[in-house]
Amino acid sequence: MARGRGGSGGLSRRAALALISGGGLLGISSTGAFDQVGADRAFDISVDDNDALLGVTLLEESFEVSEGAEIRRDLLKIENRSSDSTESSEDSKIEFNSVKIEAPDYNRYVYLGINTEKLDGGLAPETSVTIPSTISGKKSTTSSIPIKLTITASSDEEGIVIETTRTVYISVAASGYEPGTCPVTFTDSNAIKGENVSKSVENENVDGDIESNSKLTIRAKGDGSTVSIKGNVSSSKKIDIKAQGGTITIGGDVNSDKVSIKALQGGSVTICGTISDKNPNITKNQNGSVSINGN
Repeated sequence: MARGRGGSGGLSRRAALALISGGGLLGISSTGAFDQVGADRAFDISVDDNDALLGVTLLEESFEVSEGAEIRRDLLKIENRSSDSTESSEDSKIEFNSVKIEAPDYNRYVYLGINTEKLDGGLAPETSVTIPSTISGKKSTTSSIPIKLTITASSDEEGIVIETTRTVYISVAASGYEPGTCPVTFTDSNAIKGENVSKSVENENVDGDIESNSKLTIRAKGDGSTVSIKGNVSSSKKIDIKAQGGTITIGGDVNSDKVSIKALQGGSVTICGTISDKNPNITKNQNGSVSINGN
């Protein structure tokens, strides 16, 4: 329960100022304690609002690491802004005795380690800390993996608990290969075999030739997504190739009487070989690019 300055059991002036200046949505119990109702942005926490009690800034929103490699990056900046949240007095200053960061540290593709030693003593008014991280690539991905961070700050003295979330995106590149370049020479433990593809490929790497008797769709959907195919792509029916913000690289020839290529939303398509269709339908927008046999 929040303590009053005059010994009463109500909210202290400092806690009340925090509530008013933050503009957050809270519920107040009969004991005077209050709990966050809005689960994602208590006290109107934002990196653009100078009146926010707790500043949480992602220093980078996305990362790329190669399979089997490790990078170290500063991940977050966390600030106690309570002294700036009102116009008056020491009474507005709030010390967060506990600040915690929770995140899943591992999945099948990436490891994310967060060093929170700088938060061991809490966070005093008018102070900030930078939180470093270690990111390791376990298996290659063809699209970015979202990892949710939950940041919780509390002041036992004032009965204040603030919780907010941020999301970072991590992609793991196939070792030794840059998507969009020829020849296609990746080493990718997660690639599918060409003979296992019959109708579609989306956001996956393919090791070997693709031969299909059906309409074949190859798609890279989403910023940072990739499809890299080591061999030729052939179908007795139509082949649709669509890079929607992503990168598609085909290491060999594209063999079909009817080929459609779309590079949309800044996406790119690179075909290292030739196309048997003499008049392929090619569509580009928003700086999308198409390269065929080096042209």
